[in-house]
Amino acid sequence: MTVLKKKSAVRTVSLMMAATVLSKLLGMLRSVLLASHYGTTSEAAAFSTASRIPLSFFDILFGSAILGCFVPVYNSLLKKNGEKTDYSDSDRFTCIFFNFILLVTGVFCAAGIVFSDALISLIASDLEPETFTLASRLLKVMFPIVCLAGASYTLVGVLQSKGNFLVPAVISAVSNLCVITYFLFFDGTFGIAGLAAAYLISWAVQFATLAIPLVRSGFRFRLLFDFRDKSFLSALSSSWKVMAGSWFLPFAALIGMDFCLKSGSASSIPAFEYANSFFTIAAGTLTYSICNYLFPSLSEKAAHGSDEDFAGTAGGALFSSVALILPFLCGLFILSENAVAVLYMRGSFGPDSAKQVSDIFTFILPGMPFFAVFEVLSRCFYAKKLSRIPAAASVAAIISDYLLSHIFIVVLGLPAEYAGLAYSLSMFICAAILTVCAVIKIKGAITAEKLKDLLKLVAASAASAAVMLLIRSLIGVSYAEGGFAANLIFCAAVFIPGLTVYAACAALLKEKMIISLFSGIKRSLTVKK
Repeated sequence: MTVLKKKSAVRTVSLMMAATVLSKLLGMLRSVLLASHYGTTSEAAAFSTASRIPLSFFDILFGSAILGCFVPVYNSLLKKNGEKTDYSDSDRFTCIFFNFILLVTGVFCAAGIVFSDALISLIASDLEPETFTLASRLLKVMFPIVCLAGASYTLVGVLQSKGNFLVPAVISAVSNLCVITYFLFFDGTFGIAGLAAAYLISWAVQFATLAIPLVRSGFRFRLLFDFRDKSFLSALSSSWKVMAGSWFLPFAALIGMDFCLKSGSASSIPAFEYANSFFTIAAGTLTYSICNYLFPSLSEKAAHGSDEDFAGTAGGALFSSVALILPFLCGLFILSENAVAVLYMRGSFGPDSAKQVSDIFTFILPGMPFFAVFEVLSRCFYAKKLSRIPAAASVAAIISDYLLSHIFIVVLGLPAEYAGLAYSLSMFICAAILTVCAVIKIKGAITAEKLKDLLKLVAASAASAAVMLLIRSLIGVSYAEGGFAANLIFCAAVFIPGLTVYAACAALLKEKMIISLFSGIKRSLTVKK
């Protein structure tokens, strides 16, 4: 039975990773099409500002709080009778929670539409009048995304807790396809206003993609508003701590956009958005695959398993994420200009825009491993019901980001890319706080042996970077003159040897995490056969 469970887990993770990679690739294509159609123009600045606000507000107030509060309580209801499953109680709790989220997000949605001008003033007060007016108009169209996102996130929690990981993993791909379809067939007719509507429709499609399999599985929605229910109150009681723990990334995006505008160039707003999107896709593909699969398992082990099992799972997820991120960090840092040119440089997005995005992207990149630490350890602390720790780390990082951005941009008068550096340094501060707390609170997750392995990975990364730098100096290709094919071939010619050196060095140093990862890939291929 244990072997079968392991094979099933390997298969599930493999399929989730494939779905996540597909979603991220389509998300990247969506960003590419936005750049090629609108570049870093005033329309792009208005759209970047307007589209960022509803999702950031949702992430700040509801995003992680929904999954962080809902999933542990839902899982406890499924397990409350030992091996028996009480679906009636869990479904009742789901309906109460779902209705509450719809009510609250509906109020925020109405307020956001009414006070759209005030919100734009708060986030990007230095926009030109025409750009400001357009941003406010687009925001009115997109603010209902908050309601659809709240409903969708609740259903994600239900499906993942019931063991259905694939549908939640693929919903972003479905959503991105809707927007991509708009760019390909309708953008020339309806323009930037139609794009805002397409984003809203894509979230409605995402919700339907989640709701249909849930209804088919036997779930029945009911209008329950018993907000005195014990399970609901239990979930609500820890919500503010979980909410605070999710604040860093959305606040960092808003802070970055605001200070980019303060640097004196409206074009730096979409440039920061493109750079941040590229960074999130690069850093998040593996990290989110691991986190989304492991969080329900971590919650269960925290409630019913041993501390040793929990620590082993948490440590494995943490160090595996960092092990895979390091060579990509080196490659993207060395090939930043060419990689940005491959993704974005076409249509309205020219060499100057590519250079602007690349500069910001390079300053954000050092935060990649700290991004992984933040995402993995936050979920570990949520599962252990230690929500105050990621909350404190997140608040500290937000304060650091704002202060550093203010010093770099306003006090020292440095260019927009230093908002990216403030973002990266704040990720380090957040990860450092979480790591110290993990050593204390999750004993066995971070051990001396694993730290020795990590040092081996750093040495392998250094060797990999040296090889990539050497190859780049020998066959350098100008990002501005090379074109798509030349930049793509150049990136592959530099990165693939570097990745090979990284894996070879890790194997020679008998680094256990890389060996374990390759063994997992081999097992995955065997299971599929």
